[in-house]
Amino acid sequence: MQVNWRDLKKRLDAETKKIMLEEPAEIKRLFAGIFPYNVGVGGQYFTAICFVWSSMQGLGFTYVSNGLLRALNDPDFTVEQCKKLFKYTHVMNDFLGFAGLEKLHNFTKELIAAFDSIKTKEEMRDLMTSYFRYAGKLYGWVHQRFPWGLGYGIYRTKDPKEIEKMVKDLEDIKELLKL
Repeated sequence: MQVNWRDLKKRLDAETKKIMLEEPAEIKRLFAGIFPYNVGVGGQYFTAICFVWSSMQGLGFTYVSNGLLRALNDPDFTVEQCKKLFKYTHVMNDFLGFAGLEKLHNFTKELIAAFDSIKTKEEMRDLMTSYFRYAGKLYGWVHQRFPWGLGYGIYRTKDPKEIEKMVKDLEDIKELLKL
């Protein structure tokens, strides 16, 4: 597949603009539990949402994007090394496609194919900035829709009085088990 990086950048920028204020269909499907493949375990898809959230955070918001953009700004890295670095660090892309983020998955495959048309670090930085902006916006939608409220009912922090009661209850249980 031959892809010109400038053409891909234009499409990435257009898609980012499109999803800036309107939630993408693939995110709506994700949170409705509608997947193109059998995602989830035991009849639930919460774990898939957790994996999507963490994979998207790594790709579009923290690890991959920050690391690669730093390498592109580092004079010790060549453009070829930066291309290889992205190929090694975008490993979550296949799972994201499996989980229904097929547009991101396809953009990523095109991005790697477009590396052949990139000759300088400046060109790569231009393309990667558009790609990470798109991935970051998708991550923003996932982050906004994530069911954070579940933590309030399940994983509450404990104050010292609650901890004391838990210790006493455990001691009581321990004493009962001696019977």
